[in-house]
Amino acid sequence: MTPQELAARLRAGESFEGASLDGIDLSGENLFGANLANASLRGANLANAKLVRANLDGADLSGANLRGASLVRASLRGATLRGADLTEAVCEGALLERAELGDAHFVRTLFAGANLTDARAAGAHLEGTVFTNAVAVRADFGAATFDIVIFHETDLRGATLPQHLSKCQFDRAILSKLDRDRGEGVVLDEVRGEAERADLSNKDLFFTSLRGICLRGANLAGANLEMADLTRCDLTEANLTKANLKRTVFVEAKLEKVDLSGQDLEMTMLKGADLSGARLEAARLVMTNLSETNLDGAILSHAFLWAANVAQSSIDRAIIDRTTFKTVDFSGVELNALRLAGLSLQRCLFVKANLRGMNLTGCDFTHADFTDADLSGAKLTNATASQACFSRTRLEAADLSGLQAKGAFFGGAVLNGARFTGAQLRHSTFTGAEATFARFGQANLRESIWMSAAAKGAIFSGARLEWADFSHADLRDADFSNADMTRANLHAVRDSGAIFAGASVLGVRRTDVDRLEAESYRPPARERV
Repeated sequence: MTPQELAARLRAGESFEGASLDGIDLSGENLFGANLANASLRGANLANAKLVRANLDGADLSGANLRGASLVRASLRGATLRGADLTEAVCEGALLERAELGDAHFVRTLFAGANLTDARAAGAHLEGTVFTNAVAVRADFGAATFDIVIFHETDLRGATLPQHLSKCQFDRAILSKLDRDRGEGVVLDEVRGEAERADLSNKDLFFTSLRGICLRGANLAGANLEMADLTRCDLTEANLTKANLKRTVFVEAKLEKVDLSGQDLEMTMLKGADLSGARLEAARLVMTNLSETNLDGAILSHAFLWAANVAQSSIDRAIIDRTTFKTVDFSGVELNALRLAGLSLQRCLFVKANLRGMNLTGCDFTHADFTDADLSGAKLTNATASQACFSRTRLEAADLSGLQAKGAFFGGAVLNGARFTGAQLRHSTFTGAEATFARFGQANLRESIWMSAAAKGAIFSGARLEWADFSHADLRDADFSNADMTRANLHAVRDSGAIFAGASVLGVRRTDVDRLEAESYRPPARERV
C-alpha cells in the first residue's frame, strides 16, 4: 500500500488505530480527521501534513518529522513525540495532555489554545515558540531549553520551568492560585498541584516580560531580573532577597512592604509604583526613576540616590535618616514634611522648590541649585553650599549662620533680614541681591561681588571684605565697624549714614569719575534719513 493510498483510506474514515507505520512518508498529505490512535509512526515524515482534528492519542511519533504540520484541534493525549521535529508546526487547540515531548524541537511552533497538562518536555528545545491562552498545568519543562518563548495568558500552575528564562515572555501568565481571578468576573477553577505563591527563585529572567502577573508574596530570591519587565505586577510582600534588579521595569507595580534593603537599583524604572512601607535601607538608587511613586512610610535610611528622578513622588512621606542625595531633581516636589537636616544633597536641583521654614541644619548643598526657590525663614546653620546657586532665591529672615558657601551665587536673591553671621562666603556673588538689614557680622566675604546690591542697613561688623566689589551698591546706614575692607571697591556706592568706625580701609577705591562717566555714556540717537 502506497502512502497515497493510505492517505486516501484515512480520509475516507478508515481507522488505522494501533497500526505499524514506522518511517512512512505522508508529507503534505491531507489527513483531516484521520484515526491513528496508538499507531506506531516512529521516524515518519509528516512534514506539512494536514492533521486537522486527527486522532493521535497514544501514538508513537518518536523522531517523526512534523515540520510545518497543521495539528489544529488534533488529539495527541499520551502520545510520544520524543525527538520529533515540530518546527513551525501549528498546534492550535491541540490536546497534548500527558504527551511525552522529551528532546523534541519546537522552533516557531504555535500552541494557541493548546492543552499540555502533565506533558513532559525534558530536553526539548523551544525557540520562538508561542503559547497563547494555552494550558500547561503541571507540565514539566525543567530540563528544556528556552530561547525567546512566549507564554501569553498561559496557565502554568504547577508547571516546572527551566533555570534560564531570559528574553521569554510571560505576560498575564497564570503561575499560582493568586492568578485565578482573571477579571470581569472570570475565576479559574482550582487545579491539583497549583502553588499558593509563584516561585521563581534563582531563575535567570534577564530581559524577560512578566507584565500583569500576580506575584504577591512570590519567591524571587536570587533571581536575575535585570531589564525584566514587571509592569503592573503585584509584588506585595514578595521575596526579592539578593535578586538582580538593575534596570528592571516596575512601572505601576505594587511593591508594598517589599524588602529592598541593600539592593542595587541602578536605572531601575519604578515610575508610578507603590512602594508604601517598603524597606530601602542602604539601597543604591543610581539614575533610578521614582517619578509618581508612592513612598508613604518607605524607609530610605542610609540609601544613596544619585541622579534619581523623584518628580511628583511622595518622597516627603518617606522615612529618611542619613540618606545621601546627589544630583537629584526635587523641582516641583513637596518637601515641607521631609526631614533633611544633616543630609548630603550635593548637586541636587531645588528649582522653584518650597522650603519655607525648613530645618536644613548641617546639610551639604555643594553645587546645589535653588533658583527661584523659597527658603524664607529656613534654618541653614552650619550647612555647606559651596558653589551653590541661589539665583533669585527668597531667603528673607533665613538663618545661615556658619554657612560654608565659598563661591556661591546669590545674584538677584532676596536676603532681607537674613543672618549670615560667621559664614564663609569668599568669592561669592551678590550682584543685584536685596540684603536690607541682613547680618554678615564676622563673615568671610573676601573678594565677594556686590555690584548694584541693595544692602541698606546691613551689618558687616567684623567681616572680612578684602577686595570685595560694592560698585553701585546701596549701603546706606550699613554697619562696617571693625570690618577689614582692604582694597575693597566702593565705586559709585550710596553710603550715607554708613558706619566705618574701626574698619580697615587701606587701599579702598572710591568713585572713579572717569569710569562713572563711561558707565553713564549713551550713544546719541540715530538721525532718521
